[in-house]
Amino acid sequence: MNYLRNNKKQKSKGFIRAPLFTRRCCGVKRAGFTLIEILLALLIFTIICGSLYFGIHVGFKAIKQGRVNFEVFQELRVCLRELQRDLRSLFPEKLSDLETFENAENFLSIICYEVDGLYKISYHQKQGGLFRSVEKILFTQGADNKKTVKFSKTHTTHLANLIKTIDFEYLNIDNKWDSEWESGNYPRAVKVTFCFVDKEGNKYKFQSLVSIPAGYKISAAAQE
Repeated sequence: MNYLRNNKKQKSKGFIRAPLFTRRCCGVKRAGFTLIEILLALLIFTIICGSLYFGIHVGFKAIKQGRVNFEVFQELRVCLRELQRDLRSLFPEKLSDLETFENAENFLSIICYEVDGLYKISYHQKQGGLFRSVEKILFTQGADNKKTVKFSKTHTTHLANLIKTIDFEYLNIDNKWDSEWESGNYPRAVKVTFCFVDKEGNKYKFQSLVSIPAGYKISAAAQE
């Protein structure tokens, strides 16, 4: 009642006095963020986002590198399997009209025996990777009973894309390694060094030692 009476008096004088609770609310300072607090919050948010991005980026990079490494070692496994099988099936006898063991830089050619005959198998590295060529050796007999050697159509297989170089070293009868080998006999073992370059430009080297049973036989005969 007093408030209404006072309000009527204020109206009669030309203005209205605000209630007490309104004046108290207006007199209190409202809470807010200062510029320093906002900048500090933005800085913390940026650091958190940067850390998350770095972690995700590293994770995806590791996954990608793992896939590349898998491709490299998958190609390496295929190359070693073929090379080991061919070197261990070298034809143990010498052929008068054929070079049974030829080698050069990034190149190796050997004569292997299979169930259905003899094959000339070559490994050569080109710009596109490592290739394996296979030719079947055919013996024909002429009218003068003289045997001649012919080769079937060459079948070439692309073994690996990422191999850039392939180097061979040969173990001689004195157990020393030679970078070149003469075709007079067989080495006791072959050391193969593969050089890989992945899609990211990283280089890898891998060595493997392959023993040659025919080389041990010839070495033993030479020592006797």
